[in-house]
Amino acid sequence: MTSSRAGSPVPDEGSGLVEYTFGTLVLLLPLLYLTLALAELQAGLYAADAAASAVSRELSTRPGADPARTETMTGLAMQDFGLEPDQATIAWECEGPCEAGGSLITVQVTTEVVLPGVPWFLADAGVGIIALSASHADVVAPQD
Repeated sequence: MTSSRAGSPVPDEGSGLVEYTFGTLVLLLPLLYLTLALAELQAGLYAADAAASAVSRELSTRPGADPARTETMTGLAMQDFGLEPDQATIAWECEGPCEAGGSLITVQVTTEVVLPGVPWFLADAGVGIIALSASHADVVAPQD
């Protein structure tokens, strides 16, 4: 209750339900979008890390592995986290000969994640796309 100028009480008027609903939407929708965007980014990071680790282990235990096999391994890691298999690129380098035992192989996997709610025509223009990369290093096992 508030009072008027004359001092007589005037009942409050308004709709608390509308204000509560509007406030909830203003605060909840951005929080929901942030949660979805962070989940998508986390999936991309986990996929890139899993792919880099798997390819690094493959190259360190089987020097001279077939590149098609490493592409397949990367595609499987991407699919495990709900991404398209062709969204990743793989690059590796060796310190020393790649087939020699004791050489260090470093694998880097890069992928791009489209933020939720970005239309395809904006994503094609590069808007709302975040590039993520992960790397993993292993030592080549000695060959008998």
